[in-house]
Amino acid sequence: MHVPSEVVGEVGKSVALPCTFTHPHKMYDKALTAIWHVREPFDGPVVFKCVTQSSSDLCRVTVGLKNRYKLLGNPRQNNLSLQIENLNWNDTNRYFCRVEFSGDLHDKYESRMGIHLRLVAAPRIINISVQAGKDRDFHAMCTAEGEPLPTLMWAGPLSGNATSVSSTGHQITKELQHLSHDGKYTCVATNSHGRAEASVYVYRFKAGSASWIMILLFVALGIKLVALLVILGIGAYCKGGNPIPGRRRRRRRRRRRRRRRRRRRRRRRRRRRRRRRRRRRRRRRRRRRRRRRRRRRRRRRRRRRRRRRRRRRRRRRRRRRRRRRRKKKKKKKKKKKKKKKKKKKKKKKKKKKKKKKKKKKKKKKKK
Repeated sequence: MHVPSEVVGEVGKSVALPCTFTHPHKMYDKALTAIWHVREPFDGPVVFKCVTQSSSDLCRVTVGLKNRYKLLGNPRQNNLSLQIENLNWNDTNRYFCRVEFSGDLHDKYESRMGIHLRLVAAPRIINISVQAGKDRDFHAMCTAEGEPLPTLMWAGPLSGNATSVSSTGHQITKELQHLSHDGKYTCVATNSHGRAEASVYVYRFKAGSASWIMILLFVALGIKLVALLVILGIGAYCKGGNPIPGRRRRRRRRRRRRRRRRRRRRRRRRRRRRRRRRRRRRRRRRRRRRRRRRRRRRRRRRRRRRRRRRRRRRRRRRRRRRRRRRKKKKKKKKKKKKKKKKKKKKKKKKKKKKKKKKKKKKKKKKK
């Protein structure tokens, strides 16, 4: 088995784990089984398994978790390379490839050292927030993930703010304590594969005597504006009975436009109705024509059938007549033959009688 010791992949993308092998059976055409498992050699949990039937290159998958594992190579060509799609942090592990021969051989080949899959990822900020503490004290939290572990930096109106850093696995959190100034605070995460940043705004309202006075002034001005708007609206509504001449013209124009639109709509409706009626008439005509054609065809078929029947009857009659004539002719011939035979017999008898008479006469004369 020929495999590399380590393969590097990026989170969210796909990676190929190469694996090739050699065996002494050159003319092997029976079934092959390709197996990939993790953690431990020989006994680790199986991640992918496929079987190629005898004398075929297709590998039928029997085990494939979440359909993320695909066989890139061809076991018939001594290639068991595996592709893993949509990589996540749980895929970091040691992978072992194995091939099994079926039939009389029962040979098995497996990589002992395996392939260590190491994942890298560009930094990504998961969460950024501002939280309130005791005595109106605020602190900002920024959490990011990546591999190698990114470094976090806070940017903004800082003035000696204390920070604390904590990390777990692929995530790192940096806390900015005692936010004394208002403004925009930006968290920047960087590592060898990229950079990411996110911002949060902090603004604290400080109540005082001058601020309360300003609030009251703004509220009073708002109430006055609302009252003025209401009065103007009531006046405009009351003056609606005697509109200005310009308004009358506008209203007339609007009415004319509405009338024109209505007329156009009516015309369109009429046209549509006419079109529908025409279509219906055409459809009816077509149906009638089809019915007529069908009737004509049926009549023609009936006539043809009748003609055929008549012809058949005539032929039968003719045949019968011919048969009868033939029979009559045969009978006549037979009768004639019988008559001829009878005549011949009679003639023969007469001749015999004559001969006998002659003989008798001769005898008498001799005496």
